[in-house]
Amino acid sequence: MIKTTSKQLSMLVDDLAILEKHDELNDNDNYFEITGINNAEIKHSNFLRWLFDQKAGHGLGYNILRLFFTRISTLTINNENGDTLIEQYSKIEQSDSFEIRREWEHIDLLLLCHKKRFAVAIENKIYAKESEHQLSDYQKVLEREYPKYKRKYIFLTLNGDPPSDLDNWLIANYRMIYDSIVGSLSLYPNIPLKYKIIIEDYLLLIRRKYIMNKDDDLVKTAREIYGKHKAAIDFIVDWKLDKIANVQEQLETWIVENQKKYNIYYDKQCSQKGWLRFTTKYINGELPRTDGRSDSWGNGFRLMYELVVSENSVVWQATVSDKNDIKVKKILDSLSNDAKSDSKSSGGSRWAFISEPETIFYGEDLQDEENLSHSLDVKMNQVMEKIKALEDLLKTTI
Repeated sequence: MIKTTSKQLSMLVDDLAILEKHDELNDNDNYFEITGINNAEIKHSNFLRWLFDQKAGHGLGYNILRLFFTRISTLTINNENGDTLIEQYSKIEQSDSFEIRREWEHIDLLLLCHKKRFAVAIENKIYAKESEHQLSDYQKVLEREYPKYKRKYIFLTLNGDPPSDLDNWLIANYRMIYDSIVGSLSLYPNIPLKYKIIIEDYLLLIRRKYIMNKDDDLVKTAREIYGKHKAAIDFIVDWKLDKIANVQEQLETWIVENQKKYNIYYDKQCSQKGWLRFTTKYINGELPRTDGRSDSWGNGFRLMYELVVSENSVVWQATVSDKNDIKVKKILDSLSNDAKSDSKSSGGSRWAFISEPETIFYGEDLQDEENLSHSLDVKMNQVMEKIKALEDLLKTTI
């Protein structure tokens, strides 16, 4: 089985070279992914405001907005009056300047053409869901503030999800945004380079994250490769999805790399899956590792710092074992009587916590693989500061 998988992995490498030629997979420096816009509705709305602005420096004028309206007018799922009104909007001219407001009365985007008395409200949803009465409240605001304007409402989502009110809200999706930008760039290919780079990064983000589908050439290639190398790819995915092993491996790497900085004493044999254990040179000096192995871990240590890793969290705790040991008793008695200490003795009969177990990573943190390494470094530095404070307290006790 191992030899077969090894051979399959080697064959897979050759075919993966085909995918590596695609820009979508190789662009690791996409501006919008670096800044975290991909999941942020507010940032998307800010960028759309800039794209829709005829006076912005991008040089595309009113074309993106015009093409966007044109694409909405082709949808027949909404009532005819609504489509006719949007079709009127799609005939805007260069002189028909729009005022674009962000978060006015909580509306994501409000487009006002004062010359023709048009008002368009856009509710932009990336992953969040429509809240109760949200759309009707926006309608009431526009009816009150712009009673003499022709008003229309657009519900913009990644895939064109229907709003609760199909009679008044038109459906739009990010494929329309993408096509409108591409169409505008084809009309004005010589816009300033710095803006072209930014806009093309945004197009790449939309294509790669939101609108790629089974008919896309890249997706077809990927499906062909998967069909040919299913066993090898499943093997890779199975290991990648072992979150506990992945997070624990990164934590162990951090401990090893920071041994000198924090005087960490680490023995891999003391850990197991889901449990990373280490101590410090100070602790190992005051409570030397014994040969008797009378402690509950069976490794000769009487005080260890533990990182408990699960799929949903990482918890750190300071634990003592061998409660009959004189120094361990002294630590427990001192901490339980020290009003200044936040630490407290607890745990089962075989060991006791001398610091309250603390969650340093939650599920959502562990899902963010791109930022996990940085977050881990920050959190572990904080843990080591707390360990230092605990050991300063112990120095007055042992």
